[in-house]
Order: sequence, then C-alpha cells, then structure tokens
Amino acid sequence: MKRYAMDACALQAVLRGEKGSDIVENLIKAALQMDVCIFMHKLNLLEVYYDIFREFGIFEAQKVLRWVQRLPIEVIPEISDEILWRRGG
Repeated sequence: MKRYAMDACALQAVLRGEKGSDIVENLIKAALQMDVCIFMHKLNLLEVYYDIFREFGIFEAQKVLRWVQRLPIEVIPEISDEILWRRGG
C-alpha cells in the first residue's frame, strides 16, 4: 500500500479550490477505499487551522478542523528522529 505525507498546502488547495486540489481529492478518495494511507503532522494541521482562523475567524477554523478530523488522514502528534531521518518506504 502506498503511503503519502500531506502538508498544509495540499489541504489549503482543497479548501480554496486551487490548482492541484483534484489530485488531493483523489488521494482522499483512495484513502477512503483503503487503497492508500495518508499521514499529516499535527503542525501542518495547525497551519491549516491558523490560516483559516486568521482569515475567517474561530468558528470557521473549528469547522475546518472537524472536517479534517473526519478525513482518512492519520495525524501524527510527534516525530521521532527515527521517522525524521528514515530513508525509503
């Protein structure tokens, strides 16, 4: 099974309907079907939250956070040196 690391820009592209959002949406659909695994670091999620908070306020930011939490994305709360420096799949 392929694994993907998602960053804040990828989710922001989906939220804003930007170029490349179709690729991210297709990955999310594949993850829903359990064809791929998607990981995202908590700091990237915080970046998405803060971006929405700054532009639209706390209620919209919380709404986006709840949406992300329902997606088939495993949020990694910490990162060990082993993961950080690991090479290959």
